Amino acid sequence: MDFPQVSALPQFIHPFTIYGIGEDLRLQAGGVNPASMTWVANSAVYVPFTLPWQYPVNRVFWGNGATAGNNADFGIYTASGRQIYHTGSTVTSGTSTLQFVTPSTTFVLDPGNYFMAWACSGSTTAAYALAITTAGQGAMCGAYSQASAMALPSTATFASLGTTLGIPIMGITRTPSGF
Repeated sequence: MDFPQVSALPQFIHPFTIYGIGEDLRLQAGGVNPASMTWVANSAVYVPFTLPWQYPVNRVFWGNGATAGNNADFGIYTASGRQIYHTGSTVTSGTSTLQFVTPSTTFVLDPGNYFMAWACSGSTTAAYALAITTAGQGAMCGAYSQASAMALPSTATFASLGTTLGIPIMGITRTPSGF
């Protein structure tokens, strides 16, 4: 088995856990840590993650950067690009902090491969993200982008990540409150 046995499900899954792209991308990026990054308006990024067990999704989250105020949309997609869930256009609130959204109906993801996605409506909003400095880094971690993707589409159209977007701090959590 590729994943360690767990006695309890992790509280959260995000791109930098072992269930996402992991620490490797941060190391490839020269050991830099995520930071506030101005977003490209209406662009989405899709980041892969894998679940070895069923996982109840009670909330989703993303990291707002140093500026907030535009709208964002977080989503979950199948490996083939079909949307399972998205928050819809949500006003970003709070700077340099995590923002949580509770789905109207909680749901369970079955074991498998997925993408989490994040898009933002304006270029004045900053995401808390790890900047991608080469297109190869994005390709190596399996991340994709899509232009004109706000709100997130029902079917993703995957394109090369390039260097204009980063890997946002975003994720899912099984906890109904707290972290």
